[in-house]
Amino acid sequence: MKRLLVTGSSGTIGTALSEALIKSGFEVIGVDRRKNIWSPAVQKRTIILDLLKPQLFKKLPPRVDLVIHLAAHARVYNLVKEPRLALENIATAFNVLEWARTHHVPRFLFASNSASKMSGEAMTHAYRQSYGMKTVIVRFSNVYGRYDESDRFVPLVTKKLLARQPITIFGKDKELDFTYIDDCVAGLLQLVKKFDTMNGRTFNLSSGETFRLIDVAKILGKLLGIKAVIKTAANRPGEVLKYCGDISPARRLFGFSPKFSLEKGMTAAAEWYKKLYK
Repeated sequence: MKRLLVTGSSGTIGTALSEALIKSGFEVIGVDRRKNIWSPAVQKRTIILDLLKPQLFKKLPPRVDLVIHLAAHARVYNLVKEPRLALENIATAFNVLEWARTHHVPRFLFASNSASKMSGEAMTHAYRQSYGMKTVIVRFSNVYGRYDESDRFVPLVTKKLLARQPITIFGKDKELDFTYIDDCVAGLLQLVKKFDTMNGRTFNLSSGETFRLIDVAKILGKLLGIKAVIKTAANRPGEVLKYCGDISPARRLFGFSPKFSLEKGMTAAAEWYKKLYK
């Protein structure tokens, strides 16, 4: 297995994973609607393409050993506000699966997401059962770190802190599982290398611990040397109040073992943001 197609290659996970795959000797072809602003190595390997337009897929290479489908609208509340975004996730997953089927791609790794998880996972299982495609499904949880200046929790809190603005936590007692980018990428690399023996399985790639959002905001403030002014509001529709990924199957079957504690991961993230916004 040498040639890998990574969708969403300009995103946070897509950039870090593509860099790691290139370093490991894989031939990487990225696909994204926008160019990669973080990594010249990934940028020059990325095909600019809208996955909602399968008529443009002729730009893709004729032979691929594995598709890693990361591209998605991943923010749950954004999809609650605009349900069409969930439909776009479903459509892009179908388009990429169908391209993989018609081009005889033997392997497909699907990165599930909270808002349209069931549909994408069901389609992935269906293509494995119907067409003999080897598939693995992974579920992420609040991946944070370099290459992210989106409106996800960690970069949003960081920007609020640096601007000396108050932070609003939706759900006073909300506890979530936060995963540092390097742990996420390490797990994906392990899966890629053992892909054929993991066929048909679903794994959580997360820290396996929960942390109160209020505490995460305070830790970031401490690391940035800025006192966090925190307000709380009611939990928003579609968002869970507590989530912890069970990583025991990933630990048992392919040796997944997160190396970054919350403090260590947040320290690395804060240093990256300091350089980005200096």
